[in-house]
Amino acid sequence: MQKDIRELEKELSFQKRLWKTQRIGWITTGLLLLAAVLGLLGSGGPLNETELHSADGRVLVSYDRFIRFDAPGTLRIKLPAQGSIARLWLDKDYLNALDIQWITPGPLRVSADSSGLTYEFAPTAPGTSLPVEIKFQTQTVGSLQGRLRLEDGTILGFTQFSYP
Repeated sequence: MQKDIRELEKELSFQKRLWKTQRIGWITTGLLLLAAVLGLLGSGGPLNETELHSADGRVLVSYDRFIRFDAPGTLRIKLPAQGSIARLWLDKDYLNALDIQWITPGPLRVSADSSGLTYEFAPTAPGTSLPVEIKFQTQTVGSLQGRLRLEDGTILGFTQFSYP
């Protein structure tokens, strides 16, 4: 009889540890699901998708805060069409972290300097914005600091985090 009670106590102790482990598993699963729905693990969601505006509101940059290594990503920029050509400069360090797949519309010309690349686009109708879409794959893991400069010299900076 004494032996049976000790065995039951061992089983009860084991059962309590099992319940605790299951609770931790359920909580972890719930938190991961919540993070995914909110966009913290990449690919959409209210905490992932964000926009950056220039001070005068004429330029809009849309991007994801969280991206995945070697997965497709998109940077959307609405440029004001100034003069005959719209120009967009992107920082070399940011570009080195990416593999640019394509740019829409295709730039008329691309020029390089020691700090980055300048893309020149055909203008749109006067008073309208030029939507530029850059499709890429990340080639690094961690924080990416992006900077773009507009034709008037305005620099807009943004940060993305690339998950492994």
